[in-house]
Amino acid sequence: MSTQRGQGQADARGLDTALLNPRTRTHARLGRFASRLGLLRSGPVDRSRTTITRFFDDYDVLLTPTLAQSGPEAGLWSKRSWFANLASNIRYAPYQSTWNLLDWPAASVPAGWHTVDGVPLGVQIVAPRHPNAAGEALILSLALQLERIRPWPRVAPGFASEPAEPELQA
Repeated sequence: MSTQRGQGQADARGLDTALLNPRTRTHARLGRFASRLGLLRSGPVDRSRTTITRFFDDYDVLLTPTLAQSGPEAGLWSKRSWFANLASNIRYAPYQSTWNLLDWPAASVPAGWHTVDGVPLGVQIVAPRHPNAAGEALILSLALQLERIRPWPRVAPGFASEPAEPELQA
């Protein structure tokens, strides 16, 4: 975890924080505060990584829903508090954070339309991280197979005519 945290700090060097919206500045400030207090420990992440790695001893990929529920209503979320944004994201999009924290590859691909809400549905494909990018290759290969079985619309229904489907490479 310290390597990832260090990399994030290196990426942020020279960043003009005035360009960030208030909730992002709050998130970064709280992260720095938690770090100074010693609240960020690698133990829980390492234990999760060990448990999840054992899962992948028996399975090549993990499929999850992309979202746990339909997204919140569109609005001025940038004007809402940091906590309101965090709580909303945790409720409707809880599946991505684990893979981001572990720095493992994952991708969300189209999986149809919600019959009640009329919004797109997605499935997240997760694979373990490998030094040779084999996890990413597996995810992309599976995504291509899924698209061949059920081609993905390029434009949301009712918004514009769809362009001609591109030919898929074998």
